[in-house]
Amino acid sequence: MPGLTTKVNVAVPAGQGPDIIAWVNDQIGKNAEIEVIQPLDDKGFDRAYLEQNFFATTVDAMTYRDRIWGVPESMKTTAFIYNKDLVSEDELPKTTDELIEKAKAFNQANPGTYSFVYQTAADPYHNAPWWYGFGAYYVQEDGTVGLDTPESIQAGEFLKQLSIIMPQDIDYDVARALFTEGKAAIWMIGPWAIADVEKAGINDGVAPIPVVSATGQPAQSSASSA
Repeated sequence: MPGLTTKVNVAVPAGQGPDIIAWVNDQIGKNAEIEVIQPLDDKGFDRAYLEQNFFATTVDAMTYRDRIWGVPESMKTTAFIYNKDLVSEDELPKTTDELIEKAKAFNQANPGTYSFVYQTAADPYHNAPWWYGFGAYYVQEDGTVGLDTPESIQAGEFLKQLSIIMPQDIDYDVARALFTEGKAAIWMIGPWAIADVEKAGINDGVAPIPVVSATGQPAQSSASSA
């Protein structure tokens, strides 16, 4: 629903809000603070109940200040969606070093077409897989900001390398257009984009995000629950 957050923030204080709302978990913190939503611990949905019935990631996503604020409905995350007509499964990069190397070679051999795209512009969610894969973090629960750690600096340097192989300041619409028009071989995105990909008639496949070469760890794609 367009403007859902604004509508709920107006309706609840006026006593006209819904009893239950389906929302993304990144809305929990600020709405808990202004008491637009209420914790569920005393309503039978405590952490023990969630841990017995749901994945640990989704339980953490519903937790804020040691209270439970929702029940997970779904979990989604990002992956590589690739155009099988432009790149085969065995040609997909398995590491971040391969991603850069193969992208440079592909771009040079196919002018006007990109090997790899995703929305980078002011988007910590879609940059998170690289950030966490380098062992970095944005903000910890105690409020500690980690943007200047050695790991974060490494992640930032890698993002600079990505900027060389993709269009500058690429956003969701640009990445979607490039991929659905057959001008990009790989798009790092989540399942919400599948409908657009299939509508465009792309012969698509899905693959994991590569391992971060510097750490040997998988790119830890962020997840959200609704």
